[in-house]
Order: sequence, then C-alpha cells, then structure tokens
Amino acid sequence: MKTTQLILLATLLLVITLATSCKNPDATTEDEAIIEETFNGNLLYYQGNNVVLNGAGNSPHGNFKLLFNQTAWDALDSTGRLPVGGTFPNGSLIVKEVIKGGDTDLYAVMLKNTESANAGSGWLWSEFEPNGDLVISISDKGDACISCHRGNTNRDLTNSFDLH
Repeated sequence: MKTTQLILLATLLLVITLATSCKNPDATTEDEAIIEETFNGNLLYYQGNNVVLNGAGNSPHGNFKLLFNQTAWDALDSTGRLPVGGTFPNGSLIVKEVIKGGDTDLYAVMLKNTESANAGSGWLWSEFEPNGDLVISISDKGDACISCHRGNTNRDLTNSFDLH
C-alpha cells in the first residue's frame, strides 16, 4: 500500500513539474520577448494618461488602456497620435491592455518588425493573458488581427488613433 502511494505521489509531482515548466509550450522566443517587454518594459500611456478608453467601432477588444514603448512614442505627434500617412519604425511596441470588470483581462500587442518571418504586414501580432499564457502567438502572423486592422492603412494598421 505504501509503495503504491509513493508511486502515485511521485507521478503527481512529475506531472505538476512538467505542467509548470511548460507554461507556453507553443510560444516562440519572439512571443516570450514580447511578453517580457510588455510586463517589464518602460511603457508610456497614450497621450500621457493612465485612463481606460471605451471600446469604439467594431473593436473586438472592448475597453482598454493604450501603451507604447519609447520607439513607438517617438513616432507620435504633439497630439499623441501617429500622423496620417505615418509609419512606425521597427522596434515599435504598441500594447492594448484590455480591461473587463475593472481588471486587466488580456494584452493585445503589436510589435513592428518587418524583418521577422513571423511578421504579418510588417507587424508581429500577439495576445496573451495577465499570467502570460498565450492566446494568439506571433507564429499565426496576424491572421486573426489583420483583417480588422487592414481597414486603416493610413496609420500603419493602427485603429485607436482614429477612434480616440
């Protein structure tokens, strides 16, 4: 009886260890880098305001906060928007922190990288949960995102500037 319990306990510990060590088994190194920069980068709020913006238009994301890394921020004009006809330089990170019920529910992220094999229309597209679990990997090449974003080619596939 004790041997069976020890084997069961050892098996359970092995399963728990494997499950926690394989948090994002489908994540690429680029996914992990985007998650890392989103959580630990020095990001700046849209127009300098840490406010929740109401979802507008046909956005599937709902209410959100919008953040930029310094590279993206430097491409914005004095109103805090990308000028019409403008493009973001490679390395620009845009984070939509989706808010539901007052809490962060999802991160929808665009990273400009025209050199990556995973880029869709020049961007890496990713979505992940607050615990870092992937919802959409950059290896999907923006298949779930680009169709909505293609409607706004005048601001480098970003929609928020015309909605807010």
